[in-house]
Amino acid sequence: MARQTWERFDAKLDYAKHSGPDDFITEGTGYLQGQTFPHKFQYAKTKDEKKNKQNYYDAVTCSPMGNELLLQFAKAAIVNEKLGQTEKVDLLCISFSSNDLVGHTWGPDSQEVLDITLRSDALIKDLLGFLDDKVGKGNYYFAMSARSWRLPVAGVCEARRQGRRAD
Repeated sequence: MARQTWERFDAKLDYAKHSGPDDFITEGTGYLQGQTFPHKFQYAKTKDEKKNKQNYYDAVTCSPMGNELLLQFAKAAIVNEKLGQTEKVDLLCISFSSNDLVGHTWGPDSQEVLDITLRSDALIKDLLGFLDDKVGKGNYYFAMSARSWRLPVAGVCEARRQGRRAD
C-alpha cells in the first residue's frame, strides 16, 4: 500500500471518450493530488508535521486506494475472526466510501469517477472470489446499496445533448 501515485486503472481505455477531458473546469484537486492524472500522494509542506502526514492519508482515502486498503482490512477480519466459518450468523458491513469522496472532488463526469468505478467492479469481484474461497460458495449473502449519487455537471449535459464533448 506504499503507492505514491494514482495512475489510470486501464491504460488501454480511452477515458476521454467515456468521460470527457481530464481537466474539466469544475474538477477539484483533492489533497494536493492535482486536477489531472496521475494523482500524487504526498505530505503537505507546513510547519505542522501531524497535518503534513494527515494530508497523505486524506489523499489515499480520496482515491481508489482507500477502497483497496479497506478491502484488505475486510479480508483480514474474515480470516482472523473466522467470519462465516461457524454455525453462528456473522454480519460484515463494508462502506467503500472513497467513491463518494472522488465524486465530490473531481465531479460525476470525471475520468477519476470512471476510474474508481472500474476499480470498484474489480474490487467486488475480488471480494466475492475471496468469500467463495474462505466461506464457501452459497454460504453467504451479499447485498449492495448506494449511499448517494450526483447528476452530471450542467455544461456536460448540454454538450452531450448537442452531441459534442464538454471541453
